[in-house]
Amino acid sequence: MKRTLLIFIISVFSLNLFSNIAVFPFYVINNKDDKIPNEWLSEAMYYCLSVNLEHNGFDVMPYMYVKSMLYTNNIKYPYYLTKATLIKISSNYDIDYVLWGKIEFIDEKLNISPVIIDIKKLKQQSLPIYRGYLKSLFTIIRKIINYTINYFKKDKINNLDFFIEYHYFEMFIKSHIINNSKNSIKVLKIIREKYPDTNAVNFEIARRFFELNKYDKSLEFLNKIKEDNIFELKKSFLMGLNLYMKNDFDNSLKYFEKSSLSKKYRIFSLNNIALINIKKNNISKAEKILFNLYDISQDSTILHNLIVLFFKTNKANYIEKYLAKVIDFLRYYPDNSEFTRFFQYIIESENNKEIEDIFKEYLEDYQNNDNGYDFLLINPFSLRKIFAKTKLIKIKIKKILKRINREISFDTLIEKYEELIQENPFIWEYHTILSNLYIRKKKFSKAEKSIKAALYLKKSEINYKTILNLYYLINNKENMKIYY
Repeated sequence: MKRTLLIFIISVFSLNLFSNIAVFPFYVINNKDDKIPNEWLSEAMYYCLSVNLEHNGFDVMPYMYVKSMLYTNNIKYPYYLTKATLIKISSNYDIDYVLWGKIEFIDEKLNISPVIIDIKKLKQQSLPIYRGYLKSLFTIIRKIINYTINYFKKDKINNLDFFIEYHYFEMFIKSHIINNSKNSIKVLKIIREKYPDTNAVNFEIARRFFELNKYDKSLEFLNKIKEDNIFELKKSFLMGLNLYMKNDFDNSLKYFEKSSLSKKYRIFSLNNIALINIKKNNISKAEKILFNLYDISQDSTILHNLIVLFFKTNKANYIEKYLAKVIDFLRYYPDNSEFTRFFQYIIESENNKEIEDIFKEYLEDYQNNDNGYDFLLINPFSLRKIFAKTKLIKIKIKKILKRINREISFDTLIEKYEELIQENPFIWEYHTILSNLYIRKKKFSKAEKSIKAALYLKKSEINYKTILNLYYLINNKENMKIYY
């Protein structure tokens, strides 16, 4: 069962200068006769705009964070985003402003049409249409940045041009798309020969070395970064990650505490501080941090860490809190069908083999080896999962299932799912789960109504199994024949 629990956080970022702004990949329209696709331009635009706006003092959503947010919503390169899609995503993540647009590439000429969208007011400001050839891309980017700065009434304009030649820039972006850190480092080092003191270049090299698990080299380039308000917090965070991986937890903690002072990096930093506390066996402190973080963010990596902590602590009173978080997660992310289905299996299970397999599969993407599961650090500069290198946790499936079934308050769960359905009646998984809850309470007429609603929305195997199980329990053989 494929899982897509990447790093995605309900935005609690508060911008120092303006409301929260995110740059999304531009939509690329190619000439049908072009033999070479130019979708890489989408990546180039949103990478350069994000970095440059941040360099100008905007508190922009981290570039890799936006990418992981898109991955979470099953939108991957080449990012064929539409305005309706990005408005929906932005609303879910509490984004205030979006910078996005379309790129037409016809007969080797560019037509770039950017827009700034006010998500809260659903208003759009179209920027001028910028035209030119590929080699004028930097000039166009500078014009878009200047327009955006003027739009938000910020005076200082400080363009960040740290790419030497167009050829190397294209190579850099394409290596970035395939996440080829070795190639990226080669290009960046050539760029660094001309711009040795550019903080952005040194940080990018450090970030790539961290991706390659070369922590000393990463630290070497981080230490080349000069004092800079924009890069200071980035540097602190990546220093903390490197030192954690080198088992220097005391100094790692100091850097994460520093980066946690920024609203942009607070949740990421505190998650990692919680895992340092687990390393130091301060379990109660780690538990408190993770629960508070999840209340704020509904972040899937933090939820993963809560689940693993649940396995580790095995506390009787932990189950109720854990299930409450699951309900909250489903409220904020109703489209996460894998998680909903997993929870449904827990509810309807009676220690059968099927639920054991489902439970094992749930965390399969985070499995370090066949013997157990590990906590996850958060790195907003990467999509790669980072295991916290704690002692692996072996899961006793049958024992956990017995306790979960014993502790579940079905009346409370019924109320929760009835509320969820009132908010959005078109999520079929909610009706399916509610039907199973009614079955467990022997409220068969309500169970029938719920599962028929689920089948109306989705004729899935699990819904047919549920309605057949219902009719079997009430000995309605005639209706069973209908659904076989």
